[in-house]
Amino acid sequence: MLSRRKLFKYTLIAGGLVSVGFLVKDSDKQIPQFLAQYEWQNLSQAEAFLLLLFVRVMHDYSDEVMTEQTALAQLTQIDKLLGVLTVSQRDELLMLLNILETNLGRLLLAKRWQDWDELKLSQLNSVLDEWRGSSIQLLNTTYTGLKELLQGVWYADSEHWSAIGYPG
Repeated sequence: MLSRRKLFKYTLIAGGLVSVGFLVKDSDKQIPQFLAQYEWQNLSQAEAFLLLLFVRVMHDYSDEVMTEQTALAQLTQIDKLLGVLTVSQRDELLMLLNILETNLGRLLLAKRWQDWDELKLSQLNSVLDEWRGSSIQLLNTTYTGLKELLQGVWYADSEHWSAIGYPG
């Protein structure tokens, strides 16, 4: 016969296991079809989607400006760039993206319960602002690394040169 105390204990353990399972599983975001169909060399579909969200925020792209073609062009350049990074640099970035894809990683690093695709651009922007101004060096480095990666890809695209007055 199961005592009340054991039942309570088993219930707490089961609840804890369910909670841990939820926190460490990947988020359930819906990957846009144009990302799911592309053959990524260095990124997974989920990593490409997460980078797409950061590209939209850092370059202030609205839905009207950020077409599928523009998004795919930017992400393709990032994917290619990852191929020329050192193994340790690429592994660090991919590890970060993998951590951010999990519920626990998003909760700890971004302090958000919602999946990334449920956040508004202003909320994503505030996550990046928090990382930039954080007293935790790892978050500062994360922000700086993402910013440099995404700006490098943006400036490398000749379509953007006229916006900065560069004749090419």
